[in-house]
Amino acid sequence: MNISSKINDLLLVIEKLSKIITNETKHLKNNRRPSDIKIHQKEKITLSEYYEKEIVSLTKIPKHHFKSVKNEFNLLQNTINNFKKTLDDHNRALFAAKTVTERMIKSISQEVAKINNPPRGYSHYSKTQSSNKIIEKPVSIALNEVI
Repeated sequence: MNISSKINDLLLVIEKLSKIITNETKHLKNNRRPSDIKIHQKEKITLSEYYEKEIVSLTKIPKHHFKSVKNEFNLLQNTINNFKKTLDDHNRALFAAKTVTERMIKSISQEVAKINNPPRGYSHYSKTQSSNKIIEKPVSIALNEVI
């Protein structure tokens, strides 16, 4: 059980994962198109799974084994804290893109409802407008998909 090599491998994975997530965040903030960030999805999933597995394995190691690699462990803790901040920023960008998309869908469905279901009133023949077809209010659908 070489803790030093595990920590170094984990630091490299966190660095790669941070770069991918930072690029996705920049893309979301600039373009607001969540569908365009699928480029590195497989690599991100693989790195995330490795990160999660290694974090779990490190938490199972007794604390007295970390005394010999105290500096590397402190570096890992600082890196993980910075990584969590990167993830928070990414989550905010995803939430903003999701909110914009949902509001756009809602606005479009409201406009379609106005066109398909005009307000009731008198026509130019002084009769109340009646429609033979049954018009129901449209329902907007929002997909909550995690990317």
